[in-house]
Amino acid sequence: MHQPHVIIVEDDAAASESIRCLLHAYQFSTTNYHSGEAFLGVDDRPECDCLLIDMQLPGMNGLQLQETIHAMGSATPALLISGHIDSSTRADASRLNVSAVLEKPVNPERLIREIKNAIEN
Repeated sequence: MHQPHVIIVEDDAAASESIRCLLHAYQFSTTNYHSGEAFLGVDDRPECDCLLIDMQLPGMNGLQLQETIHAMGSATPALLISGHIDSSTRADASRLNVSAVLEKPVNPERLIREIKNAIEN
């Protein structure tokens, strides 16, 4: 059986590790990156079923990263997490085919549900 793979782009090491542990408990494999540039700079990125991107990253923000990924033709579903979400962020995320925008602190059950929904759709 295929183990779903989620790429986590989160600059906060504690948050990244917490999400990684949660996803592993639900049988997801993960790869973590600390910035959008780190993610884009890897030539041999693993294939993934879903991207989980923090909005506030050093360098490019989460929406800019998703815009770059979207412009590259990727159809990989993405979720955006942020400590502050406004209507402009939601509109931009929708335009960039972000599956869900989740406000921090993210409810663990909701995060798992949204990732599964993104992968299935």
